Amino acid sequence: MINTNYDFTVYEYLKKNLKLCNISTDKSETIVRCPYCGDSLNLNHAHLYINNNPPYKYYCQKCSVTGIVDSKFLRDLSLYDPEIIEHVTKSKAKYIKDLNKKYGNNFLEIFNKEFDVLPNEFGKKELQKLKYINNRLGISIDTEELISKYKIILNISDFFENNNLTMNKFYKDNLAKLQNKYVGFLLNDNNMICFRDITGKQEMRYINKKIYSENLFQSRKFYTIGNSIDLSQEVYNLYLTEGIFDILGVFNHIYDCKQNSNDLFISCNGKSYNFVLKYLQSLGILNCNVNIFSDNDVSKEKMINMVKYNYITKFNGATLYYNTIGKDYGVKKDEIILSEGYEI
Repeated sequence: MINTNYDFTVYEYLKKNLKLCNISTDKSETIVRCPYCGDSLNLNHAHLYINNNPPYKYYCQKCSVTGIVDSKFLRDLSLYDPEIIEHVTKSKAKYIKDLNKKYGNNFLEIFNKEFDVLPNEFGKKELQKLKYINNRLGISIDTEELISKYKIILNISDFFENNNLTMNKFYKDNLAKLQNKYVGFLLNDNNMICFRDITGKQEMRYINKKIYSENLFQSRKFYTIGNSIDLSQEVYNLYLTEGIFDILGVFNHIYDCKQNSNDLFISCNGKSYNFVLKYLQSLGILNCNVNIFSDNDVSKEKMINMVKYNYITKFNGATLYYNTIGKDYGVKKDEIILSEGYEI
């Protein structure tokens, strides 16, 4: 018998309307195929988990996209029923109202805030982190302007203090390790920092951690090289990679740091290419030249599966590139030889 401690409104609706919809053994989660990363090539497998309680938070084990089930999420599943949309909309509104009571009515403003990533001083630790990036890529990040453009966090204590942020338990417990052994990059959602080990000795090379524990909207846990985008442009140029160092390599070595107001250089911070494309689509960025610089362990067929569920690639197609002498692009310029472009 199903445990009545859970709310199965969303599960029951999805079960009736999706080809693949399962429920976890303990009945706490609904499992469906992720609409953002293409999920598994096996159509009988699903990896996106939805909590069976309001506000119906979800998480994909494949691409790590997170969020709350709302009207946009349902549309991304090609579902448009007004009753279920009304149900999840009210649920999400109540969740946000409760958060505002907890944090104050300006809580949502943090997601549009411009954060100051610069350290108070460039001491030994900060310079060591810059040296790691510069040596790995064979470039020279040596100005405050570039550090801000690349959203590099060299001192995590200064970042929290200068932006009037309160450290959660994770940051307090791991402060010394993050300060001494990792360099951080602020991601697009202003609520996630991606840390990279600079010692080569840590158990985890990458650590992705939220600044706030709350999850209000679909996560934008991708990384963008700073640019003022002109939304009136007729055509946009998208340059997508899997990792942060990959997009820094592409930007510096292939495009010589040249960036126009219609150029978007984005690291998906994983394989969530489709989520990034759907997010850009929601901003009205539709007419695009899509260029994907893929790691060598992702085949053309697998990439097609990951990017086919959005209007941008459906109408514009995409061009796929590989580094023919290395796995990826997060390396020095002489370690990259670009393949021919494969149309997908």
